[in-house]
Amino acid sequence: MKLRIRGNSIRLRLTQSEVVQLATEGHVQNVTSFGNAELKYAVVTSNSERMEADLRDNEITVCVPQPMIAEWAASEQIGIAESQAVRDDELQILVEKDFACIKPRHGEEDSDTFTNPLAAGNG
Repeated sequence: MKLRIRGNSIRLRLTQSEVVQLATEGHVQNVTSFGNAELKYAVVTSNSERMEADLRDNEITVCVPQPMIAEWAASEQIGIAESQAVRDDELQILVEKDFACIKPRHGEEDSDTFTNPLAAGNG
C-alpha cells in the first residue's frame, strides 16, 4: 500500500492482493519505521455511511463502508473519494487501485499492481 499526503489530502493506493484482502478480511495495514517511531496506516471496512479518516497514536485509519469496498473491489472502478469536514477546511480522502507504471521506474515494484489502462496504446 502506498500513502501520499499532500496538504489536506490523503491518498492510499492498494495492490491487487491488498484489494482482495480488504474485501475479504475487512482490513489492510502497513507500517513505516522512523527508527524511534512508527507511522501505521490502514484501510478498514466499516458500517458507517461515509468514508472517514482518523489519526491517533501515530496511526492513520481510513474507514470505508463495506458496500463501497465490495463494489469497488469487484469492478473496474479505479477509486473511492470522499471529503471530510475538518476544523475550518476539508480533508480529501482517496483510496484507489495501484496501477503499474507505464515506464519502468527505479525502485518501483509492479508485480502485484493492476494493469495500467493507459499502457495499451504506449507499447
